Amino acid sequence: MSREEEEEEEEKEEEEEEEEEEEEEEEEEEEEEEEVEKKEEEEEEEGYH
Repeated sequence: MSREEEEEEEEKEEEEEEEEEEEEEEEEEEEEEEEVEKKEEEEEEEGYH
């Protein structure tokens, strides 16, 4: 492989890693939102009793 090809390869790998990290962050945010929603629902149910 030429030097240019190697550099392109590295850039691709870095971009893929960044995308994976972003996806993980989004998943974590979604999980947090779900937990907040569950807590709110539980609080509402307790309020009705």
